[in-house]
Amino acid sequence: MPPLPAIANVLQIEWEQTKGPYTAVNKFHFKFTGTSTVDALNALGAGLIANISTPLAVWYTTNWSSVNWRITDLTTDTSPQVDVADTVVGSATGNSIGANSALLGIWKIDTRYRGGHPRIYFAAGGTDTTSDSAHWEPDLVAGVELLWNGGVDSIIGEDYDGLTVTQLGTVSYYGGPGNPPIDGKSQRRVTPVWVPFNGPEVFCQVEMASQKRRIGRK
Repeated sequence: MPPLPAIANVLQIEWEQTKGPYTAVNKFHFKFTGTSTVDALNALGAGLIANISTPLAVWYTTNWSSVNWRITDLTTDTSPQVDVADTVVGSATGNSIGANSALLGIWKIDTRYRGGHPRIYFAAGGTDTTSDSAHWEPDLVAGVELLWNGGVDSIIGEDYDGLTVTQLGTVSYYGGPGNPPIDGKSQRRVTPVWVPFNGPEVFCQVEMASQKRRIGRK
């Protein structure tokens, strides 16, 4: 399958973590201005560690580790890509629960989006932050929202060695006006489209979730 088409001035962020023997990866995108270089992306990686993984570690149990930040400039096939190693570990009390359980965060968006709402899954929480077998304690929900949103707010507008992150959003590679499905399959856009979120704020759900199914939600 050919690579996805390029989109100018967009960074793909892949946050690799481990929870016990399992690997989890969060993926999200930033729009940027300025010049993308290896040094700039490494500086942004340091900013992600300082503003995202380090503060959020208080809500992750001790078997969780933040491992790596892969940052890819999607402008061209030869634009910079870096891996920034991370060594932050969780510090929350209590035992870990199932590795497939997650705190679901949703971003608000104006346009229709294939697959539903843009979302992110946090491998946070443990036995001390559940109210029952299907729901998180409100303190966990509010705490992760506060630290994630504050961290992203700190990153947006900051200069990283000549690169400035301007917006959080996603990239639409499929569908769109004049590009109908064929045999029920959505077709790839010739030119991908940047889809901004309604602000950087994520809103987390009280119901437990996983990548495969969401408990208590339709």
